[in-house]
Amino acid sequence: MDKYNELKEEFEANRNDENATKMAAYMRNLFVFYGLPTPKRKSIYKEFLRAEKTKKVVDWDLLDRCYADEHREFHYFVMDYLVAMQKFLTYDDVPHIKRYIKTNQWWDTIDGLDRIVGNIAFFDERINNLMLEGAVIVLACIIFSLFASSPPVINPDAVAVTQVWSYIGELVFNMLFLSVQ
Repeated sequence: MDKYNELKEEFEANRNDENATKMAAYMRNLFVFYGLPTPKRKSIYKEFLRAEKTKKVVDWDLLDRCYADEHREFHYFVMDYLVAMQKFLTYDDVPHIKRYIKTNQWWDTIDGLDRIVGNIAFFDERINNLMLEGAVIVLACIIFSLFASSPPVINPDAVAVTQVWSYIGELVFNMLFLSVQ
């Protein structure tokens, strides 16, 4: 049996439907759970992670399969795996992690994944450029939303003025956003 199916079998054998319902409700029913409390979940794969660390290579195929699973515990496993393998992660691994950040995103995984990427920055300054790009995109979105939501200072009933105001907001947004692409 492969690693993914071994984990799945263990998760299913230890599932707690009552906890799963509560956990899903806490996360606004955005995700499916096995209902495994954190200590139980981590104990299931503690030895597995210990063995993986000795290989000194990240198994991205396994992580991709786990993150594609609908159960949130698999997403947590991916984060725990990456934390365990942190010293073997490099800048070249960031696109994998970025894909996880953009998939099934919610505060619980974003908080963990951003720390993993941030820790890579301690050893590779190229991460700083990625962070700067992200900051510029956020700034552009904020500026655009302010322009789009606020009325112009001049007569707000003037259609031409409103159009120009919107155009300026879009122009600033595009300049900032496209400058980081």
